[in-house]
Amino acid sequence: MIKKLEEIGINVSKDLAISDISSNFKNYWIKTSEMSSVKIFQLKVTNAMTAGSVFKELESIEISNISIEN
Repeated sequence: MIKKLEEIGINVSKDLAISDISSNFKNYWIKTSEMSSVKIFQLKVTNAMTAGSVFKELESIEISNISIEN
C-alpha cells in the first residue's frame, strides 16, 4: 500500500497516519490458531484528482474498504 501511494506522489511520512489497530487471536479446539488484524489508516489529500488516484491504486491491490471524510 505504501509503495502504491508513493508511486502517485503521496508523501506517506507526512500525510499517512494509523488511526486504529485491532486484532483477534483465537485458539480452536482442533488445535489451530487464527489471527485477524485490522489497521485503519487516515490519508490526507488536497484535491479530487489525487483522491481518485488513491482509490484506483488501492483497488488495484485489492484494498476496497475505502471512505472519504471531509
